[in-house]
Amino acid sequence: MRVRGFSLMEVLAAMAILAVLTAIAIPSYTAYIARGNRAVGRAVLLEAQNWMERWRTERGRYDDPANANNPPPTFPWTQAPRTGTAAYTVAVAATAATYSITATATGSMTGDPCTTLTIDQTGLRTFTGGSGSQEICWGR
Repeated sequence: MRVRGFSLMEVLAAMAILAVLTAIAIPSYTAYIARGNRAVGRAVLLEAQNWMERWRTERGRYDDPANANNPPPTFPWTQAPRTGTAAYTVAVAATAATYSITATATGSMTGDPCTTLTIDQTGLRTFTGGSGSQEICWGR
């Protein structure tokens, strides 16, 4: 008679291999998700920048003509992504001649190296955060 099945050592070895693979996969997946959220944040900032330029073209200034030095009242972005769970909150500061749009990390992105992404009327792209770099935050 032949006994079939796995020995305890074989099961433990398989579990150890699975644990090592999981330990490698979870941080990689988390970094992938954060990179995707950053891309969405950048896309929203660039879209908002285009919107601000259209606003200026129509009104001759970046701020609200009826309420000087305040952002346009119809600025449509409050978060990135625009629907669903926010990865970034979006805010705009405007004067007649300048503006700055900022995306601040929130929720699962608060520990990201690119905590705050900013773009202004000159197209200058900046960031603040821990270990971020221009390449990490704005390049990919």
